[in-house]
Amino acid sequence: MSLFKRFLPFLLGLGLLLACSAPSAVTETLPPPTPTTEQANLPAATDTPAAPPTETVTPPATEPSAPAQPPLGAPIPHLAGGQEIKITFIHMLDSEQGWAIGGLNGNSDHILRTSDGGLTWQDLTPPEPASADPSTPKKAIGFFMDAQKAWVAFYTDVFGIGSPPSQDYIWYTTDGGATWDYSALTESALYSEAYFPSDLSFVDAQHGWMMAHVGAGMNHDYYAMFTSNDGGATWQTLISPQEDASGTQSCYKSGLVFVTPQDGWMTVDCHGVVSIPYFFKTHNGGATWGESVDLPAPPAMPNLFDQNQGYCDMLPPTFLTETHADLILNCVQYSNTATTKQSFLYETKDAGVTWTVYPYPGGPLQFVTASTAFALGRDIQRSDDAGHTWTPVRQVNWDGQFSFIDDKTAWVVA
Repeated sequence: MSLFKRFLPFLLGLGLLLACSAPSAVTETLPPPTPTTEQANLPAATDTPAAPPTETVTPPATEPSAPAQPPLGAPIPHLAGGQEIKITFIHMLDSEQGWAIGGLNGNSDHILRTSDGGLTWQDLTPPEPASADPSTPKKAIGFFMDAQKAWVAFYTDVFGIGSPPSQDYIWYTTDGGATWDYSALTESALYSEAYFPSDLSFVDAQHGWMMAHVGAGMNHDYYAMFTSNDGGATWQTLISPQEDASGTQSCYKSGLVFVTPQDGWMTVDCHGVVSIPYFFKTHNGGATWGESVDLPAPPAMPNLFDQNQGYCDMLPPTFLTETHADLILNCVQYSNTATTKQSFLYETKDAGVTWTVYPYPGGPLQFVTASTAFALGRDIQRSDDAGHTWTPVRQVNWDGQFSFIDDKTAWVVA
């Protein structure tokens, strides 16, 4: 029986809020101060020699973030039981338990949990101060490790030079959202233009990172990077645009993925300004990003990266082991008569030293086992050989964010 016929709780973004939503309590304990297959095993060439890998060290001890004062202002109010809500992001842990982000009218300002497979939801939003402007409600991003541990950051979707700096918090829970602790990012000079957090993630219960986009310029995406080594109780600034000389401030940062407390990849999208797609690597927890890695062109299309013919961008990698990763490259090619789009799956088993390239049907890539994966575009396809070949599952007329718990069971916010 097919994936979607067997069991697909198709949310369409809708859910029902449990009447028993209990207000979450904040623990105001300040953190301590201080097949046809195109294959090529090719070395990843670079236009300029890459700097040698930085020695693996603990990130430098910068001043940790610490809230100067508890969060001020009325918190985001919890929703009343029985209300119909819209889910904008979902992460299921098993057939019953899961986390989500959503709210009323399509807003993404509430943290929700389900214990019945998504039929009903409990509002567990931490006491983040509500937006001062009701027309621009706050939005949330989160990383949900398991049923007990989660981290959440909020922001207001406002951009513009002269935007007032604010104190921004990263909330964390270790009891499934019953209580929340917080740490504050207090370097307000970083956020005088913008504050859009992204890529909040942890590799274990202690080591995590978050990127915040804080400004833009001519093909520049100015960003700051933060890290925590104590489960989110404190955060250190690793990179700020005012002091960063790494060369990573240009081009949009499309993804940040760590595979160990020391080793991480940062993907970029230059929108065709740079012809050869590339990403950065770190070997010291994100303190430095001196290693730039260019992708080789697919062997069947050696001129794919000709800047006069189009451009390519990559999605963040999926790691199956510390050295085995897959990433998707999406390319647009122009001609006098037509515009074509093609996607490729790049597979490495030696942490990006060499690559094997396969045709890819398009859309986000999601592995459910080491060998079984789904290509989640509107033409949904399945692979049982780690993405080397693909079989159609079905076509849909919507775009969705998927959460699989096995190869038969998934939830979709569409």
